[in-house]
Amino acid sequence: MLKTTKFAAELFAIAAVLAIAACSSDSKTDAGTTSDGSATRTDASVPADGGGAADTGGGSDAAPPADGGGGGDTEPPPPVDGCKSDGDCQAGETCTLSVCLGKADADLKREDGQPVDLACNENKPAKPAGPDKADAEGCINVFGLDANTDGVTLEIRKYEAGKNWDDLEKITTVTATLDADDKCGNKGKYAVKGVPTNTLLVFETKGAGFVTTRQFNMYFPADKAADLKLNNEWTDANIIAESTYKLIPIVAGVPSGVKKGNGAVAGTIRDCAFNRLENAIVGMTKRPTKLTYFNGNTDSPQPDPTRSASNKDSTYAAIDIGAGQMKVVAGGNSGGKWMKAGELNIEGIADGVVILSFGRPRP
Repeated sequence: MLKTTKFAAELFAIAAVLAIAACSSDSKTDAGTTSDGSATRTDASVPADGGGAADTGGGSDAAPPADGGGGGDTEPPPPVDGCKSDGDCQAGETCTLSVCLGKADADLKREDGQPVDLACNENKPAKPAGPDKADAEGCINVFGLDANTDGVTLEIRKYEAGKNWDDLEKITTVTATLDADDKCGNKGKYAVKGVPTNTLLVFETKGAGFVTTRQFNMYFPADKAADLKLNNEWTDANIIAESTYKLIPIVAGVPSGVKKGNGAVAGTIRDCAFNRLENAIVGMTKRPTKLTYFNGNTDSPQPDPTRSASNKDSTYAAIDIGAGQMKVVAGGNSGGKWMKAGELNIEGIADGVVILSFGRPRP
């Protein structure tokens, strides 16, 4: 298998998640029913994983309030059609920020055991000081065996809530080349110049043998302008191999597979200090066939049907989800109070994968 960096390893786990997402005892038998025959909704909003959650202890059973609780960005994203009240959601879900979220059965935990830091979601942080534009270089990590990303195209566009890819302002397009110093582990390297700092970005990677992959919530902080080098959390891009993507319906136990025109959304949920969060929940204003959390093992990620919230790996995946605009919300409880870990409007990709992770503040 190809060598991976610290940050690539985490996202490799996300790709592995996509390839085994519903390979569990509660896998769905088609797009509309679970293995026990119960119906699922396929319209607006998303539930927690269909398996019953095991109480991990020490937590609160408080449901998130309808207004999201805990404040939020001073300029929230425009609304995307979703729930308007708890009555629009399934049993056990609460309408929060227009998204149906499952019940958080335990308090949020940080991987290092320290108090959870989600203050950057309470109030909009100040913009880091530094230049308006920066040069950057990064690796393009591939998820799939025996493949490299030499020749993969990376396009960067400026994010704007509610706008589709074709309507976003294009910043640059580059083609990856093999790194002579092997700092990218036999994967393609890219270099860009004059990319706006302190600006939300969307990365799109495409190439022969890969599915279109878009990373939302990308961001070059101005105070890191001199450090935007290879193998770091800010610059590394990712792409999913077609062979990996095609494994999804085979191992998921969904005979209808990922329907043509649908795709997947996956990522991790961290706090403002970039610590992974356990017991976080996520939801979308589009309901996937399968929303799953995992076993906490980044070396061998597998769905955990007993969980309705994230494990210590903080990973989630929504499989077979419709394309187009949707809102994604993540959060959980801390001391009985609902706390938001992230909120963003994204565009789902037809026959592709969106990577959306929440963590460090985005002014």
